[in-house]
Amino acid sequence: MTDLTIKGGTLTASADDRTISGLLIPFGEEASSNLGKFKADSGSFTLPSDPSQVGINVEHERESAFGHAVTLGRSSKGVTATFRAAETEEGDTALADIAAGRRLHLSAEVKGVQIVDGRAVAGRLFAAALVEKPAFPSATLLAAAVEDDEETIVTETPADADAEEDTTEETTVNVYTDEEGIEHKATTTTTTTTTDDKTTITETTVIETPEPETPKEENTLTARLAQPRTPKPKTADESLTAFLSAVAGAHNTQDSTLLAAFKNVPLTGEKGLAPVTSVPEYLGELWKGRKFARRIIPLLSGKPLTSITAKGWRFTATPEVTEYDGNNAAVPSNEAGVEEVTWDFQRFAGGWGLDRAYTDFGEVAVIQAFLAAATDSYARNTDHWALARLLAKATSAPVGTLPTDVAPAVGMLVRGALRVIDADASPSYAILAPDLYEQLLFTKKDDVLAYLEMSLGLEEGAAAGFTITSHKNVPAGQALVGAKEAAAVDELGGSPIRVNAQAIANGKVDEALFGYVRFRDEYPSGVQLVTGPAAGGQ
Repeated sequence: MTDLTIKGGTLTASADDRTISGLLIPFGEEASSNLGKFKADSGSFTLPSDPSQVGINVEHERESAFGHAVTLGRSSKGVTATFRAAETEEGDTALADIAAGRRLHLSAEVKGVQIVDGRAVAGRLFAAALVEKPAFPSATLLAAAVEDDEETIVTETPADADAEEDTTEETTVNVYTDEEGIEHKATTTTTTTTTDDKTTITETTVIETPEPETPKEENTLTARLAQPRTPKPKTADESLTAFLSAVAGAHNTQDSTLLAAFKNVPLTGEKGLAPVTSVPEYLGELWKGRKFARRIIPLLSGKPLTSITAKGWRFTATPEVTEYDGNNAAVPSNEAGVEEVTWDFQRFAGGWGLDRAYTDFGEVAVIQAFLAAATDSYARNTDHWALARLLAKATSAPVGTLPTDVAPAVGMLVRGALRVIDADASPSYAILAPDLYEQLLFTKKDDVLAYLEMSLGLEEGAAAGFTITSHKNVPAGQALVGAKEAAAVDELGGSPIRVNAQAIANGKVDEALFGYVRFRDEYPSGVQLVTGPAAGGQ
């Protein structure tokens, strides 16, 4: 069996006796429900023998009940019902909603529904709700619904089993004027029949409305209601408690009733519960890529930096030893020359003022991650700086003409290696622009090794110690080939050096890193920068 919620028609209300009447389940119309589309007729659903068992709530919220049914009946239009709003704040609020036009429709709640071929064939009415939106295309006022003969099938008051049969009839006429100034007359006939075992009370209400001069919009409230008491506003805690109680109650009782007008309870957003009720998962520092590894400085020579300034000398003209004829002839000689070379160091530094709360609360992991990222930055920037100095001090020349069957990347690599060899040095590395490096990767491995082994002095196994890498800071179409001994980078031991101090006046802990490096271009001819397209080649 399946439970069902059906949205029915519009209603009328009376301020005098706090009653609300309307068409609850229209017959022959396609219903919009939580179980889909279907139609109902007079035999679809069973009505309870005691109407007071049928409660009424607001928008199918069980905790918002405000009254119960006093009569239930069937007519040619459908199942009709009259409810009495309790003399409580909830009842006043419901009547106020009707008067304000916020909720003008009834919706049925039915248990044990069976649907066959789009038609309800079984089910039992157990509750109703006052709702905002109807689901039936021709929802009508009760005044139109009761023009046909109505069969009232249940009563509210049981009779004494020993009483004799007696029938009395009482008619009450109520004339009132609605908010638009239209006068209405409601005639209520109450018939009381007492039999041997029960008393049956039948109430039939007919509302007579004069024909309007201009068409009126249907689904409007036709009774003027008395001003209700101001309802007590519900607090956020009360609303949350009611919601959680309803969820817990449904779980504990295994209540399978389905409701068509659920209130939305979003997970996130302005009205979401997750930001308040859930505990976020702490992930710590997120991965930002692998730790930086220097690629340029390891290709060069170097030693620990021990002084502020470094001095050295080199020949400007080397002494020459040539052929000699002997026989007391003059010995060959030439003028040799030297020059002094001086290099200064380069500083690198970064400093930050951290709130001392990180230290006072023992947030060691945060501080360690902060300094680790700063150290990574030092390694990256010093490596880029070394490449920039290397490019500036290298001996630069165009590649010249290459064979047409040789890839430019291979040709420029070989041409650079040959120039280093011509400068009396042994090439140990090549740094290619990204475009040339990609081209090299698509070249056959055997071809590259063959060219390199021949260009590296035909020494067996020499290519095994030759490093080829790529760097984005090398201009496109250029290749840098050099000998390890031709240039050097010296670094002060322990760099970067961490320094911290308490800044008490500002509630901070100052953290800083300092590093010192020096670039030495000892032999510029041993570093060759090959530039330009291959003239006449590829």
